[in-house]
Amino acid sequence: MSVQPLRTAVVLSLCLVVVCHEAHATNGYLSHAIGTRAKGLAGASVASAQGATAIDTATNPALGIFVGEGVESGLGLFSPRRSFSAQGSSLNGQFGSFSLGAGDRKSDGNWFPVPWVATAWPVRNDQGNVAVAFYGRGGMNTEWDAADSQATFDAGSGVQDFSGVYGAGKAGVDLMQAMLSVTYSSMLGSRLSWGIGPQFAVQSFEAVGLGKTTPFTFVPLTRSYVNGAFPEHLSDEGHDFSWGWGISAGLWMQLSERTSFGLAWHSRMRMSRFDRYADLFAEQGGFDIPASLTAGLSVQLADRLSLHLAAEYIDYESVPSVSNSARDLLNCPSAGGNDIEACLGGDRGAGFGWRNMTVYKAGVEWHSQGFGTWRVGYSTAEQPLPEGDALFNILAPGVMEEHWTLGAAFDRANGGRINVAFLYAPSHSIRGPNFLDPTQTIELKMHQYELEFSYAWR
Repeated sequence: MSVQPLRTAVVLSLCLVVVCHEAHATNGYLSHAIGTRAKGLAGASVASAQGATAIDTATNPALGIFVGEGVESGLGLFSPRRSFSAQGSSLNGQFGSFSLGAGDRKSDGNWFPVPWVATAWPVRNDQGNVAVAFYGRGGMNTEWDAADSQATFDAGSGVQDFSGVYGAGKAGVDLMQAMLSVTYSSMLGSRLSWGIGPQFAVQSFEAVGLGKTTPFTFVPLTRSYVNGAFPEHLSDEGHDFSWGWGISAGLWMQLSERTSFGLAWHSRMRMSRFDRYADLFAEQGGFDIPASLTAGLSVQLADRLSLHLAAEYIDYESVPSVSNSARDLLNCPSAGGNDIEACLGGDRGAGFGWRNMTVYKAGVEWHSQGFGTWRVGYSTAEQPLPEGDALFNILAPGVMEEHWTLGAAFDRANGGRINVAFLYAPSHSIRGPNFLDPTQTIELKMHQYELEFSYAWR
């Protein structure tokens, strides 16, 4: 009896485990790479067929035809170190301003386990390959303690100091995204492969400590402030789940004896709304997953030495909840504007203001004789946050621009392979004005570490 149904069942049975433990924040909120091999090369593996395994189909589905039969699983320990500082204010909550307490703060929760699992098997008499992978694509987590944070503003009874970054106690968000990809790949001739398949996604989200933003919330007429009602789906509603799907497709081409080209596309994933946070996210709880396009080259520099190059474009601006500026709140009627759809939850509701990203990646791989395979990688990009949206991005400080990686692989006598990868993302920061208090400046800062191990059974 074939063991493939069992392997697929193993993949699916681990889905909930993965969903409950994802927390990423590298290129915006998407991971810099998927799988231990790719992470050792800083994600520059889209054109690399040599040594590809099942999880590499999550990067480029066209690589599946080179994988053969096998199962692999990995576990990373990811550590994003988030902090922010606020300078003193001259307004201190007066004249309608919203002022943060001066000082430096660090987010709690610095370690997150990130598991993944994948399997692949030949079909059609080895003329094709099917791969199934479950992995985390991205996420974001912040936890700002109320004990060392405060906000000063007028909540209707005069200017007061309130505990918490946004004046409603402990504040933060917990966004988790997990993907299940099923891809089919095959060859067209001897120099070109292709792959395609559906991607299914589940998201989990929770926000706390945002209750004081109620006056800036879009409320349908059936629940208007005129009738004395308040938004019910803004903050502290526990974890909510969102589901959706999209398509991934890829090509691989042998350009010459030593050079190959890879191209991979992941469509925008249309996700169901976060109903519990319909008064927070734009479009009444909308939060789609952005499309991305990656292209790259792999060059065999010598018999055991190869260079990998790639560029990835991430379309954050297609998702209003991510790309709309928080400064749009100033167009909300409760802030003196005349556009109710600019309020939180509206079709033009405030978001994080993120711009599109283009990430440039490079990796070198050396196959030693008897001492394993060694990898090093580097990626760079301009972070997506605009300086004028620093106030809201305290919740999602995805400011990283550089990633340095190391990796290694060791073959076992039983045919298995051990992979390891290490990431260091050096500290980067942005500084911008508090748009609700122009006399105050906010600085967001982050650096990251990740260590990942995986094992492939063949």
